[in-house]
Amino acid sequence: MHQKIYDDFVKFYIPTNKTVDAQTLDLITQITNGYNKDAEEMDIWFTVIYAAMIAEENKANTKLGKRIERVAYRK
Repeated sequence: MHQKIYDDFVKFYIPTNKTVDAQTLDLITQITNGYNKDAEEMDIWFTVIYAAMIAEENKANTKLGKRIERVAYRK
């Protein structure tokens, strides 16, 4: 299950940039529909992670940007 979550995270990590994109938000919802009873919770968590990546991309003087989320997740 951990690998599935990570693989799904990478699907919306790749297109993430400095702005909120409706298509990426739709992608997150499509991805999380496969989590059955946990779909809504996963949608919320993935959306929070997506927002954090956008914030990191916009943060001044950052060296990692959105990569910090991927590094933090991949223990």
